[in-house]
Amino acid sequence: MIVENKKYKIYIFVIVMLITGIFIPLKSDLIMAQSLQELSGDKLTIEPLADNKNEYLILAQGNAFLKYKDIIISGLNAEFNTLKGTILFNDNVIFESKNYEIKGDKLSGNIDNEEFTVSGNSSFNSENIEATADEIIYNQSEEMAYLKGDVSGKQNGREFSAQKISIDLANEKIELTGNARLIFPDKGE
Repeated sequence: MIVENKKYKIYIFVIVMLITGIFIPLKSDLIMAQSLQELSGDKLTIEPLADNKNEYLILAQGNAFLKYKDIIISGLNAEFNTLKGTILFNDNVIFESKNYEIKGDKLSGNIDNEEFTVSGNSSFNSENIEATADEIIYNQSEEMAYLKGDVSGKQNGREFSAQKISIDLANEKIELTGNARLIFPDKGE
């Protein structure tokens, strides 16, 4: 009876060690990718980075889609570096958050510092603001959007244009710089 109890304890110990050996590495990968909720595409290629088996370069080709916190980014192709936290989307890029939509030809950014740059045929839309620019920098942690290069748009019926504008997204305050122009709507006298 004592021999059987020892065998039973050894079997239990071996099973626990196997389970621990299998699931602990998975758990650490899941914790590292916890913020990233989904990355998909028609084809995904996952390449380990250097000597670190827990970090990857993930390429999404065709209908690339990324969901991170309250942000959704889509485009034709994407690249995500889990070591650096960098992302790159190309072709018909749409960046959506709860209150904003930014479109362009290319998006690059860093998930860790929550800053994203959209360039090429760029547009910004919110409930009260519509604007186009050569480049849009969105900083989620600062709640700011910076539009640069031949900026034009509308806010609550007022038309504006400038070389650069800054939008405080918390209160939709706009600051125009460089050949700044604001046109008020006709009151229809």
